[in-house]
Amino acid sequence: MSYMPEITYDENLKVWSGPERSNYFPSYLSIGEIIFREMESHPELVAQISATEKTVLTRQEIRFNAMRVASYMRGLGLKKTDIVGLVARNTTHLVAVAYDCFFNGIPFHSLNIAYEQSTIEKLFNITRPRLIFCDGDEYERVLAATENLGTRIITMRYHLFGKSSRIQDILTTPIGKNFQPSSSPPARPDFGHSLLLRNDGHTESSHELLSMSFRMTSNMQHTYMQHSGLKLRSGVYHSSIIAGNEFDPGFMCSMIQEYKIGVLLECSSHLFMLANYPGFEDADLSSIEHIIFGGSHCSLEVQQRVRYRIKGRGSVTSRDAQKWFHPGDLGYVDLDGFLFIKDRRKDMLKCHSVMYYPNEIENVISKMPNVAEIYI
Repeated sequence: MSYMPEITYDENLKVWSGPERSNYFPSYLSIGEIIFREMESHPELVAQISATEKTVLTRQEIRFNAMRVASYMRGLGLKKTDIVGLVARNTTHLVAVAYDCFFNGIPFHSLNIAYEQSTIEKLFNITRPRLIFCDGDEYERVLAATENLGTRIITMRYHLFGKSSRIQDILTTPIGKNFQPSSSPPARPDFGHSLLLRNDGHTESSHELLSMSFRMTSNMQHTYMQHSGLKLRSGVYHSSIIAGNEFDPGFMCSMIQEYKIGVLLECSSHLFMLANYPGFEDADLSSIEHIIFGGSHCSLEVQQRVRYRIKGRGSVTSRDAQKWFHPGDLGYVDLDGFLFIKDRRKDMLKCHSVMYYPNEIENVISKMPNVAEIYI
């Protein structure tokens, strides 16, 4: 029996439509429930590989670790109205700490490890976390910044004997009987629980924090991340490769080749360092299928340089498999068959998140007196 897709045609609008898309998970589930169920369904799959600590964790190991940390927090009496602080690198057990917050429905406030004591103090005084996970590298700075909060601090690496609790000790906590993740409904039905991030675009205290939510959508293979909040979803759908050291383009290129990384998540500054790395042209990047970057502006030169190295994608846009050229122009063909070029499809730019086009600027300038010709 042949398959007949559900397709309808609106004669008035002259639009063909397919069936409505359905969610992979029910919309009422929290992110904690989604992570818990997905990792429970395929327990033996590798979820995370640490290239710097040389550790490998399966989905089951991460889920159990997150349940242990979540049980520890429940033992402390933390509620959904509390906040957990993070000042840590992408080390082995950071993902368990993040997932346990989702399991308990507790928002976490993540700060950059490079922040000075005054900045940490200012931001944590806003959210007032009851529990903070940080690396031993930043322990003294975090301790001094939160001395008035009475916050308990747990170190993720480089532990200070007798001063702080270690994450390894927390991971010995017995899992609570009949453990289940928080099932409280999210603020919006199509989003899960939120985390708190600092918005570096503002300096006013009231604008320094924003709530961020994301949906579980991707189905990808090995992914590499350096210092990215996107690692929190990585082990749910594919194996993630993490690194707890400072970004090194040479080290990253070697990891891409060794682990056959298919998806790269980076900030724009790291992409710039990669594009200008002396060994970039000779590196084996054949496994890369997608590069996702953001956080700041990235020049077109850098983008083109990287795009050209990813499976020849720099030349694919000019001529497709049917030998058609795609220069990126917008135009139309009149009744006599003449082609008229009106604008450029690829010249869309943004300023403060507002889209604009060079053609719009050209139209304004062309109307000014004494302007014979204009091109942007």
